[in-house]
Amino acid sequence: MNKRPLFLRFQVPGNRFFIYDTLRNLFFEVDNAVYDIMEYYGLSSEKEIVDKLSRKYPREKLETSFKLIKEQEEKRGIFSEYRAPSMSFSHDGEPSIYGGYKDKCGQLILEVTQRCNFRCKYCVFSGHYAYQRSHNKTDMSWRTAKAAVDWFLKSSKKAEEKAITFYGGEPLLRFELIKKIVEYVKKKKVNIHYSFTTNGYLLGNRKIMDFLAKNGVTMQISLDGPKEIHDKFRVNVGGGPTHAKIIENLKKLYDLYPEYYLKNVSCVVTLAYNSDFPKIYEFFKKDHGFPLKLQSVSDVEALDTDFYEIYGKEKTGDNTLAPLFQEYCDGIEKSKVQTASESEILKTLFNSTFLHIHRRCSKKHTNMHMNGCCIPGQRRAFVQVNGNMLACERIGDKYSIGNVFKGGLNLKKIKSFIKAYVDLSVDDCRECPIQNICKLCFKAAMQNGIMTIERKREQCREHIEELTRDMYRYLLIKSKNKDAFKFLDEVDVG
Repeated sequence: MNKRPLFLRFQVPGNRFFIYDTLRNLFFEVDNAVYDIMEYYGLSSEKEIVDKLSRKYPREKLETSFKLIKEQEEKRGIFSEYRAPSMSFSHDGEPSIYGGYKDKCGQLILEVTQRCNFRCKYCVFSGHYAYQRSHNKTDMSWRTAKAAVDWFLKSSKKAEEKAITFYGGEPLLRFELIKKIVEYVKKKKVNIHYSFTTNGYLLGNRKIMDFLAKNGVTMQISLDGPKEIHDKFRVNVGGGPTHAKIIENLKKLYDLYPEYYLKNVSCVVTLAYNSDFPKIYEFFKKDHGFPLKLQSVSDVEALDTDFYEIYGKEKTGDNTLAPLFQEYCDGIEKSKVQTASESEILKTLFNSTFLHIHRRCSKKHTNMHMNGCCIPGQRRAFVQVNGNMLACERIGDKYSIGNVFKGGLNLKKIKSFIKAYVDLSVDDCRECPIQNICKLCFKAAMQNGIMTIERKREQCREHIEELTRDMYRYLLIKSKNKDAFKFLDEVDVG
């Protein structure tokens, strides 16, 4: 063989053996002889492998196992030496993706301000991140907002659903602009859903609450759990605590508009290195006199920052999610997590760990799909305060893909952006065992605002380790309960 087939091997307790075939994106349970043969498959000849394993297995068994492997290769197209020639957003070759831009953009993200009334110590705009801007006083003008909205209304005519998301800084510092945008769209008689993430500090203003409830605006509140954890990093401009005010505002909103609150308000947690997550978990389970729905948990961004150098790396509490993750896995295995209402937080935290594996595409294809990457500007567009358009809010401004005052999206720039990523990645991805289940996107290659192969490889190594570990856990649970993950078939992936 010229090239070793791409696959991974997994042995789980109970003498269960599995092979993951990369190109078909399929798992197979095999016996121990096939499992051992695959350790050398593609590296040595059949005779050499038989000679090597003949002390452990009868030659007849090994020859039968090789015959089975060959039969499955022909029947299922597995264990192929094939390497995809390129990467694209289609499994079947470079598609006409650019036709998809016409009238189908479903979400507009507006950076209404770069100001913030908080100085969260882990914020990417805190000045602790080399590749990001710092908080400043720059606001989006009505002229820019109107131009962006006008472009969006033209570019979303065929979108099934339309949404505008307000981004900051702290979006509520620009409440009057947000209000003006919503009222402007209403006059156009277009059904659009509105959302934003907020620190919640200004939410207690009755005028703001009335407007948000009246227009069904969805909010995610940044709330890191109990006071002693939240107030350590989420402080105001003067360095003071913020937790009590946010809780007060949320209770006020719930008391005034309980139905709106229950439907549209949730919380997001940033897990700092020394956060005691069991305490955070108990905080969101607790009855506060009003509900606190946990929407997501994310880690502090660890790249290109001096945050850890300043605040230290020591763990002052049980900051890992391991005990809760084990509780989640045990619940899946016993079919308890799927239906128990008390497991909603666990599902919020961990469903995504296995969803991508369980719902993987096993269609045979000729090209590598750019799994974790969205097509820039096609499903959603991010507009900066100055009107420049980026692939998303997580990509540095050195890769502009258009401007709202210059016709909107620039397909030439978009093609150039995609090509830069593909050229950087394709050789490594072609030999990657998780290429068809990878979740990394353009951001994985970003270092100090530009794409570099060094950063991409660093992120790839970590992702391969993490995803391989998750695949093992998936197979371990399934080996004990084959129907354990059926509940994920119905999970909305958005």
